[in-house]
Amino acid sequence: ADASIARDNGRARNTGAGTNANIGAGQVPLVDIDGEPRPTAVDIGADEIPPPPMHIGDLDWTAAVVDSFRWRATVTVTVHDANHAVVANATVTGTWSAGDTNGRSLTCTTNAQGQCTVTSGRVTALTNRTVQFTVTGVSAAAFAYQPTVNHDPDAAPQSSDGTTVTASPTFFMHVGDLDWTSTNTSATQWSASVTVTVHGVDHGAVSGAVVTFAWVGGGSGGTSCTTNASGQCTVTRTALSRTNVARVTAAVTNVATAGMFYTLVDNHDPDAALQNSNGTSITVPRP
Repeated sequence: ADASIARDNGRARNTGAGTNANIGAGQVPLVDIDGEPRPTAVDIGADEIPPPPMHIGDLDWTAAVVDSFRWRATVTVTVHDANHAVVANATVTGTWSAGDTNGRSLTCTTNAQGQCTVTSGRVTALTNRTVQFTVTGVSAAAFAYQPTVNHDPDAAPQSSDGTTVTASPTFFMHVGDLDWTSTNTSATQWSASVTVTVHGVDHGAVSGAVVTFAWVGGGSGGTSCTTNASGQCTVTRTALSRTNVARVTAAVTNVATAGMFYTLVDNHDPDAALQNSNGTSITVPRP
């Protein structure tokens, strides 16, 4: 009789003796008690264990003026592990939304504090008052980048989603109001005055700004003034003929102060009717 067949309560049972005859002591049989093949064991050694995750834990920005019409931003990146401990020697890569290639960096490697910095190229102030940095990857030995858990603990203006941060500096200014008056100075002449208000990005007053004007229609003087603590100053055009000059137009040609940019496109004027303007030029009628 075949040694692999046994009786169990009158039912034939395959002991697997034939198939497992050569299995040594302590080894797992190739078939089970019913003679069915056992599943093949899978080796999940240490090299198969997924590496621990890491993510961006903070993005902070600063900005600085480069020259009279350009600026640049710097972003500090902090890399954390799953327990929010810092990760050193992680290489961060990303992209900038604006700026040239001068001085620009797209990668950095974290230090012992888990931080590194990247710098934008020169950004043209006239067209870009903000610039964004977006993290596209993070790599480090024994870690796996998990971008879905990127985060940033900061509030505005330093807030971000941990992947993209927007640098929005406050060194931009614009004209926030133009108001006019006109006065008869004699039987034959009159004068026109324009008061300009200069605002920062938060519409707060900018003092010490030199505002220059160009006039159309005649007269003399009134080509520049410097704003006071309220962000205002006044220019006056004189020697206007009451007979020949019915109106004059004053146009802001520049606003300048150290460490700030004039953004013409942001000029505005809140007034209606006769005092209304586009924030750049205003027409003054003869009284």
